[in-house]
Amino acid sequence: MNTLKPKPGQTIAVFGTGAVGLAAMMAGKISGCTTVIAVDVVDSRLALARNLAQLM
Repeated sequence: MNTLKPKPGQTIAVFGTGAVGLAAMMAGKISGCTTVIAVDVVDSRLALARNLAQLM
């Protein structure tokens, strides 16, 4: 987030929804990104990311 510096209204994509990816999702939302796209090949991790997104 320090390097990309997302601005409010932008879209980010997070590849991998482990601990670091979930933190990146939250940081994107806190930064004001309107769309946060999570990508993962593990269904259970993607389900966790969906649940987290509903809470944000």
